[in-house]
Amino acid sequence: VASRVFSFKSDKERPRNDPKIWAKIEELLPAGKAKEFHWAILDFANSICLLKKPKCSTCFLLDICDYGRISPSRTISNR
Repeated sequence: VASRVFSFKSDKERPRNDPKIWAKIEELLPAGKAKEFHWAILDFANSICLLKKPKCSTCFLLDICDYGRISPSRTISNR
């Protein structure tokens, strides 16, 4: 989700282990709500920002999402 919305890139073979990406994500965490934020991101990824066919046309982050802005056809094809 973070790599799509914010175009976070990693040079690591496994981006989930990249400390630079984690540092950027930590900037987004609401104070004292890391657990809730984590679960919300997982729910969002499971229902809207799907790996193979994201539902960009129904996404509330479309206005700020780099993935949706880079290729407008992605949002049109999902309508």
